[in-house]
This record gives sequence, C-alpha cells and structure tokens, in this order.
Amino acid sequence: MAAPEVWVHGGAWDIPIEERPAHTEGCRRAVETAGRILAEGGTALAAVVAAVEILEADGTFDAGDGAVLTSDGTIETDAGVMDGATLRLGAVAAVPSCRHPVRIARRLLDEPEVSMLVGAGARRWAERTSVWHEVVDPRGHIRERRRYDAMRSVRKTVRMVFEGDPFPRGTVGAVARDAHGNTAAAVSTGGTPMKPPGRVGDSPIVGCGFFADDTLGAASCTGFGETILRVQLAKEACRSLVEGNAETALASAFDMFARRANGVGGVILLGTKGPGAVRWNTPTMAWGRWTPEGCVAECPATSNR
Repeated sequence: MAAPEVWVHGGAWDIPIEERPAHTEGCRRAVETAGRILAEGGTALAAVVAAVEILEADGTFDAGDGAVLTSDGTIETDAGVMDGATLRLGAVAAVPSCRHPVRIARRLLDEPEVSMLVGAGARRWAERTSVWHEVVDPRGHIRERRRYDAMRSVRKTVRMVFEGDPFPRGTVGAVARDAHGNTAAAVSTGGTPMKPPGRVGDSPIVGCGFFADDTLGAASCTGFGETILRVQLAKEACRSLVEGNAETALASAFDMFARRANGVGGVILLGTKGPGAVRWNTPTMAWGRWTPEGCVAECPATSNR
C-alpha cells in the first residue's frame, strides 16, 4: 500500500494581501475534499477532479466562476485531466462560459477516439453527453467587468499585466497519489486577462500544464503559460523525479525553466513514493496539501525559488 497524498494550487502571481486569506481557505477546502476521497479508498483520479471542481466553483481563482474576461468581454475556460495508471487523458480549450470544464475533460478520458475538444464544439459535445451542467454568465461578473473596463481604458498588454498589476492569475490544479500508488493530475483556468478570444495557454496541453505517469509522478503548473509551453514544464518536472525526490526534482526543473525560457510560475509535484513538493518564483503562490496526518494550506508572501 502507498501513502495517499494530494496537493492543490490556486495560482502563482502577485496575490494582493487582502485576497490571500480567501486563496488559502479555497485551497484548504479543496484538499480536504480530495483527502476524504483518498481516505475512503477512492482513486487519485477522483480526488484531483473533485479538488479542481471545488476551486472552479469558488470565484476567488481564475477558473470557472472566477474566470477572467477576454478582450471581447467574454469568458473562455480550459482544463485538462490525466490518469497516471493508464495514461488516459482529456482536455478542453476555449470553451465558452463553462463553469466546470474539468468535468468535460474527465469525461473525455472514457472516449477512445477523442482526447481534446475546443471551443463551441466542446460545448456541443458536452451537452450531448450530459456533462454540461452550468454556465458562467460574463454579464454577472461585476468585479471582472470593472477590471475589464479598467484594463481597456489603459490598453495594457498581457505581459505588462502579469509583471506589475494585481489582476487574477489563479489558474487551479491538483495532483494526487492514492493508496494503490496510482497518480493523477488536473488543471483548470480562465486564461490570461484580456487575452484574445481563442488564445490557449499551457493549462490544457498535456506535458505542459499537467502530466501524470505512474512510472514517474504527477505535476500541475500555473503561471505565464507561454513560458511554460516552451519547456513542457509539467513533464520536465516529472522526468526530473528520476534524479531524486520531489524537492530536488523541482529545483532542477525550475533551473531549466528560468534559464531556457525566463519562466514565471509555480508547480506542484508528487512522485510515486515519498512526499510531494511545491515551488514557485513569483511573489506569492496559493497551495494546499493533504496527507492522512492532516492538511495545510498557505499563500506565502515570498518566492521559494
């Protein structure tokens, strides 16, 4: 029997001080929910999907209810799920107004001929297969609408927003290992504030935003997607596990991430044995961890690079 464990993240960016308690509490609720599943003998796959669903429904994070607006004032969400035991995966991208894209991604794991769907086609498929339940109405995003109007008025670029302004970066994700030693990873996001409609970052791309393989481990990423894409950060972190434990693996992956791509973001990583780890090089990152001994959630004020 393996030691069950689950980690979640709620984004790596410059989280404003007044928003850190909500980020911490959201991560705590997510790992507690996932932890109960593992404690009752549930699978790693079920745990990560449940954790991400909690975060999507929170409204604090840039996913589901809290998704940011595109440059057109619309909402497009992405998600990905991977089962480390079978290497089955599912992903969706640029799905309009979807509150729980992780549910569609999870359903795609059971489809032998489809792994990824995008845009309106993903929504129609979800409606036909009865996994489409709730929508996010951009007209109801009062806080996001104010941010959108402010950003349009000064015409900031995506990179400028990321580097200096307190706009949401709360892409969410989870990794887990169950009592049988199987791993899984999941991720969900609303993308980058003021992104062009149709833009897809790292989150739904296997090996970049998420990855799980029982011969290595599981990882979920957050941050500036274009830099994560360049180095396939999730798979790189998992590959680095062959060199040591999760802490040393993340140190190695982040060294390459910064050196080769000038990367900005964070990763949660869990191997097939031993404790997992978290690493980020932004001012703050929200994360949580559950083991049978208890859970912890934090939103630290400094980088741990």
